[in-house]
Amino acid sequence: MKEITEYTDLPLSQQEPLAERIGDIDQINNMTPQERVREVVGWHLGDPYWYNKFEDWLNASGLEIVEKQHLC
Repeated sequence: MKEITEYTDLPLSQQEPLAERIGDIDQINNMTPQERVREVVGWHLGDPYWYNKFEDWLNASGLEIVEKQHLC
């Protein structure tokens, strides 16, 4: 995973939520992609555990969230 040195290194949809909820670039670098998305969900919906509920609903429907594999 690419190291984040400034908020603009994050996807646009994560920049403001993570800057406001976490604020520390080093802490953001230590987060997994799942943890980052959980915090973005929390910023939008008020509670990061909504991510878990969405994941439960997806899993119950036979879907799963998987990390994208980058080919070198």
